[in-house]
Amino acid sequence: MEQVFKDHNSQQGIVRTARERTRQEALSSTANLSDVLVEAVNLPVAIAFRNQQQIESVEKSLLAEV
Repeated sequence: MEQVFKDHNSQQGIVRTARERTRQEALSSTANLSDVLVEAVNLPVAIAFRNQQQIESVEKSLLAEV
């Protein structure tokens, strides 16, 4: 009976280790996905911001000519 208990505990340790490894992989994948999504959003925003700055610069130049 004692051996059955030891075997069970050993098996549970293996399952816990595998579960933790899977959890860590899922967290890593989620972080990577988050980074990709943030970059996908940030790039167009940065482009729009730069375009807006250029428009404002041209606007100031045109107003100075008037």
